[in-house]
Amino acid sequence: MLERMLLLMLSCAPSTGDSTTGDPTTGDSAASQTCEALLTGDPPTTAADITAIISVVRGAYFSELEGVSIELGTLDSDDSFFVANLDLSTLDVQPLERDYLVLYNPVLLSDPPPYAGVGAILVHEIKHILDYTAMDTTELVEFGLWYASGDVAEYERQTDEFALEAGCGPGLIAYREWLYDHISEEDAAQKRIDYYTSEEISAWMAAHE
Repeated sequence: MLERMLLLMLSCAPSTGDSTTGDPTTGDSAASQTCEALLTGDPPTTAADITAIISVVRGAYFSELEGVSIELGTLDSDDSFFVANLDLSTLDVQPLERDYLVLYNPVLLSDPPPYAGVGAILVHEIKHILDYTAMDTTELVEFGLWYASGDVAEYERQTDEFALEAGCGPGLIAYREWLYDHISEEDAAQKRIDYYTSEEISAWMAAHE
């Protein structure tokens, strides 16, 4: 029962703001140039395509996760297409030795988001995994309990800001526009509360030029 509860609580769970974070602007060029150059390609139409994008994102923005297991899995949902989670059978092991998951909804492969959009949302999701690696078992369970009963908007928006600071704003706009067209109006309205909207991303980018 506890494992099932934690699995549900960690689905789309946010960064905490106090946990270890990577520097999204590291690299040889400016963050926006790096993101635009890296996240260019055809929309993903297979699981292998998504795995390849995960590899690009990890290598560019998450050097702290080198050697950490992140596998691709599937997600059955009406309103979510990417979720960061962990293999709960590894919950009790050391944080960097756990097996983490990026879950995707296979429905998206028939009408996929742009490559840059997938890349940007994977920066967001893998940031969650980075946060999980900063928590021991007790902290992670407590975090899940807190998240299940709290207002997630502030924290999910902090995670969006990590992707924005990485220069992935245009891709995040592309993903959110695609997302709004693929979920119900009610779900889209909640997403606009919990995450940066396209308009808010544009405003953030203008304010940080």
